[in-house]
Amino acid sequence: MNDQIFVNTYIKILNNTLNEAINKNILLQAQLEVSNEVATTSSSKAAELEAKLSEFNSISESVNTLKHQLNDSNNQLSNKHNHIETFKKELVEARNTIKKLQEENDIKVASLNSEIELLKGKNAELSQKKKRNPPALNTNNESTLESNLVLISDTF
Repeated sequence: MNDQIFVNTYIKILNNTLNEAINKNILLQAQLEVSNEVATTSSSKAAELEAKLSEFNSISESVNTLKHQLNDSNNQLSNKHNHIETFKKELVEARNTIKKLQEENDIKVASLNSEIELLKGKNAELSQKKKRNPPALNTNNESTLESNLVLISDTF
């Protein structure tokens, strides 16, 4: 009977060991398939992420390029604004100079007009004197003055 108990125990242990080996084998095969699936999924996800990272880097470079262009444009705009301000100041100065010169010319014209009126009055006086006095009394200075008055009145 001992032999039979031994054989039964041996068979039982062999069955248990075989069941354990089969279970471990099935478990290892399942884990291997899951690991392969995860690896495949991970690698496709990694490729996706690498593509997105590359796209992000490209966008980042584009943004940096656009920032540099914006800075350059702002600098150019600032320079042009400064030029415009300088030109405005120069224009104001030129207008003020023109206005000042115009005022000076108006004063000179008014002065010359009053001088002309004065000379016309003197011319009229001299004409009256000439009419009253005989021609022999006219001197060189008076005739020169008269010709100057005539020239001045002709130019205006």
